[in-house]
Amino acid sequence: MRNERWEVESRSQVGAVRALFEDAEGGLWIGSDEHGVEHFRGEQERRWNTTNGLSNNFITAFAQEPGGAIWIGTGNGLNRLADGTVQRFFAKNGLGVDPIHSLFMDGRGTLWIGTAGGGLTRYQEGRFATVTSKQGLHSDVVGQILEDDEGNFWIGSTTGIFRVSKESVHEVLDGRSPVVRCSSFGTKDGMRGVDCPGGFQPACLKARDGRLWFCTNGGVTVVDPKTVQRSDLPPPVHVERLVVDGIEVGAEALTPLASGVPPQWAVRAAAPAPSE
Repeated sequence: MRNERWEVESRSQVGAVRALFEDAEGGLWIGSDEHGVEHFRGEQERRWNTTNGLSNNFITAFAQEPGGAIWIGTGNGLNRLADGTVQRFFAKNGLGVDPIHSLFMDGRGTLWIGTAGGGLTRYQEGRFATVTSKQGLHSDVVGQILEDDEGNFWIGSTTGIFRVSKESVHEVLDGRSPVVRCSSFGTKDGMRGVDCPGGFQPACLKARDGRLWFCTNGGVTVVDPKTVQRSDLPPPVHVERLVVDGIEVGAEALTPLASGVPPQWAVRAAAPAPSE
């Protein structure tokens, strides 16, 4: 390897950097942990912070709409920057919570927002909608978001990586289904650390070969979605015991109950434990 001298021109004035993002026009967006946002394109440069519209100067993530608008996640609120004008959004507008950990723009122009404890929020057609652990999401801390070639989200959280069908999330958010189905992956699946930190960018990436790379507290975890065989369907349940009105019975002892007399049921069941 030859020794070469590199001359680097430092034009940034924001200090410590948390997020870097290249837009479709080749511009560079820089997010800091204290001084807001810088944008460089050729010789042009602009800056945004709380003095000219941003909701917060602690920058965690960027994403770009197909039309060119830039979304900026912060430690307190979400911002949309279009034609030099900033719009600000908070939990009162439909976000899960105000602190944003990650942003992901899918191929249809839908923005997915990973929050710091408020679940996964969708922004579509001008409206926010959020799915949380109450609807089956594995974790409400969504630090990293990627999508595989089959339309599944792979999400890094503080308790490992989990997979969820994007369509199943749409179904819940549209009121067509009560719950989402997730498959979780942790140390039993080969991860050396299960904390996938968010709040900086890039924290994960999808390679050209389709493999997914995640930063964790135990190093880098690489997932090849094509080789993961685990089903997202609920595990089979085996009924071990059935008690009716305080009496344990077998299936052969069940008889039609008199109308108007509600029985007191107690069922003991078992299912395989999920991955940690």
